[in-house]
Amino acid sequence: MSSLADMHSAFASLCQTYRDDHIGAQVAAIRPLASGNDSSTDRLAIHRWKIAGQDWNTCHMRCYIDTYRRTGHGGSGITADYTASKLSKRLEDTVQHFVEDKLNGVVDRETMLSNADALSTALRRSAHHFDERIGKAVKKLCPEPETLTAEQSEALVKEHLNVIQRAYYGTTFVAAIVNVTIRCMWTVCIGDSTVGISTLSTDSRREWQRLCAMHRLTSPREYFSVAMKHWHQERDDLTKDDRILGYFPMTRAIGDYAVKLKPSYSDHLFNFLPGLKEDDKRPYPPSTSLKTPPYISARPSVSFLDLEPMWNADPVILLFSDGVDSAVKHYHHTQSERPVDPGPVIAKLLGR
Repeated sequence: MSSLADMHSAFASLCQTYRDDHIGAQVAAIRPLASGNDSSTDRLAIHRWKIAGQDWNTCHMRCYIDTYRRTGHGGSGITADYTASKLSKRLEDTVQHFVEDKLNGVVDRETMLSNADALSTALRRSAHHFDERIGKAVKKLCPEPETLTAEQSEALVKEHLNVIQRAYYGTTFVAAIVNVTIRCMWTVCIGDSTVGISTLSTDSRREWQRLCAMHRLTSPREYFSVAMKHWHQERDDLTKDDRILGYFPMTRAIGDYAVKLKPSYSDHLFNFLPGLKEDDKRPYPPSTSLKTPPYISARPSVSFLDLEPMWNADPVILLFSDGVDSAVKHYHHTQSERPVDPGPVIAKLLGR
C-alpha cells in the first residue's frame, strides 16, 4: 500500500495550486480527471471585505448541477455564473448592514460573539431570499403559463431568456466567511457540497470538523424532511436510486425551478428554452412526475465557529463539491462497506 507521502504526491498532481497574496491564502483546486474535457463545473472565488475597519475574507464555491452525467449530457453554468456575480455581494451587504444597524458599527470580539447567532440568521435569510427572487422573476413574467400558446411561449423565452434560464438551471453553493481581525467564521451551504476545517493536533495529527450538514437524500434527516412533504403514493418514485424523482442526489439547490414550480411552467415555458425541445435533452423529470412541487428547496444551512482556540493549530478551511465525495467513496467501495467521510481523507492529504 502506498505511504501517505505517496498519496499526497498523487493527490497534488491532480490539483492546481496558487497563493492569493491579497488575503494571504493558499488555494488548491482539484482538476477534472483526464476525460477529454479540461473544464470543471466548480467555480471558486475569494474576496476580501473591509467592514467597520476590520478584514473579512470570504471563499465560496458554486457547482452547476449535472443531472445527466450518467448519459453524457451536461448541465449549464448559467445559474452558477449568476450566483457567482450576485450572491457574494449580497452576503457582503448583509454583513455590512448587520454591523451598522444591529451593532451600531461596534465589532469588538465580545460583541460579535454574543451576536453570532443573529448574524447567522441574517445570512440564512439573505441567501434564501436570493433564490426566491430568481423564482419570483419568472412568476412575475408569467403568472399563468397554462394560458400561453406555443407562439407566446417562444416569444416570452426569446425576450426574457436570461431570467428564464437562470431559474430553470441550478447550482449548489458553499461559502466560508472569516473575520480575520477577531478570528471567527460563518459558513453557508446550499446543496451537497462540503465545508469544514482541519487543524493540527498536539500529536501532529490532522483533525477534521464538518461545519454544515450535507443536503443529500442519503442523509436520514434530509430524507425524512423530503418524504414528509409529499404524498405517500409518491414514495417509490420520490427516492428512486437515492435521487429525488430519480434525478437529484441533492435536496437543496439554487434555481432548479422546473421542480419547484407547478408543472405548467415546464410544459408551457421551460420546455421552449433553446436545445430542450427533445425529451432526451431535458435534464429534469417530465412534468407528469411533478405531482406535489416543490421537490427541492434552497433553505441554507449556516453555522458559526470561533477560530480563536485553533488559530495557532495550522487551520485549513476545506470547501469541495460532491465530485470529491464520489472519488473518495469509489476508492473505498471495495475496501469497506462502512460509509466513508471524505473530509478526514482530504484533510490528511492536504496536511503538511
